[in-house]
Amino acid sequence: MLCADIACNYLQLLEGGLDSSHVGILHADVAKPGWWSNSGERNLDQLNPGALASDDDAPELDIESTEFGFHYAAVRKLANGGDSVRIVPFILPNARVIPAQLREPMPLPQLEHQVSLLFRFDNPPGPLRATLGEVRRIAAAVRDRLSLDTWRILNQLQLDSRQRQGRVQFDEVLVHLNRMITDLAAFSGMEGESMTRGHGWLFLDIGRRLERSLGMTRLVRSAIEASPSQVAILEPLLEVADSSMTYRRRYFAEAQLPPVLDLLLADGTNPRALRFQLDTMAVLLSHLPRHPRAPSPTHEERTVAHAIASLRVADFDALSQPGADVAFDRLTAVLDVLDADLRAVSDAITFHYFSHAEQRVN
Repeated sequence: MLCADIACNYLQLLEGGLDSSHVGILHADVAKPGWWSNSGERNLDQLNPGALASDDDAPELDIESTEFGFHYAAVRKLANGGDSVRIVPFILPNARVIPAQLREPMPLPQLEHQVSLLFRFDNPPGPLRATLGEVRRIAAAVRDRLSLDTWRILNQLQLDSRQRQGRVQFDEVLVHLNRMITDLAAFSGMEGESMTRGHGWLFLDIGRRLERSLGMTRLVRSAIEASPSQVAILEPLLEVADSSMTYRRRYFAEAQLPPVLDLLLADGTNPRALRFQLDTMAVLLSHLPRHPRAPSPTHEERTVAHAIASLRVADFDALSQPGADVAFDRLTAVLDVLDADLRAVSDAITFHYFSHAEQRVN
């Protein structure tokens, strides 16, 4: 994060940070050192903001009002026909977050295609529709155990996930996804407030913690493979992990890899963090029924404790330093260990409580 005290006009300095054509026009000598000889040589130093300048200095502009100020978007056409969108959040009265670039931006048509696959109607169905079908099937198998309110939410979820046949429009997908988020939150609330805390609930919550944990390690792994040194990938990472507000309140700075990793992996007070899931899982495992002669702690409890210890000793400042090939090998190795522990916990629970291969429960 850069803070500078400059004796100049307020609007003059503000324009320099908001205008996406500022560098390309007023700092052409930095963006393209060979402009004067028409050689077209670009600045290749990715640590220099001049290297991020665009050849198109006349983009289409758009504004989106927000609670903190507004988003300023500059839309440019790419050579392949797609769109390049540069979005600057402006936080009133004078703060703005200047984005960097992703290593390989995904063209908008490709993004639309990837999202539309979630709702694919043909066979096999898209992954989201397939998951919703499984929810419906499992709910029907335990219909007598679900309240009328729960069934009402499940029916609404099915209705909100339906789309008309034919080509799926990108804006329609976003509308349906927003509705489904509300439906799923309502279903989670019914389960959390109304379900008896018996053995069934213990296994349900353990499964949820395992899924969140594995999802978080996959999410972080995907981020470090997409140029994590750039703010452009860390902000969406925090947003997907539902931890943006927590990060801003705690650090008052732009996203940086070490504190982002600490918040999403090792923070036991963040309900979305991996450490929080592991701590909760350790408590839940201690309440599972077990055979009187079963070892204590059990294999799954020891595995969770090993994962917690791996997070406790992790030095995220050191892990955030890339190697010679710009790959985060040490961080990837830690994620591999955590992944292996989580899958071992899942296998152990399945073996001892659901396969009936070993007597552990009376």
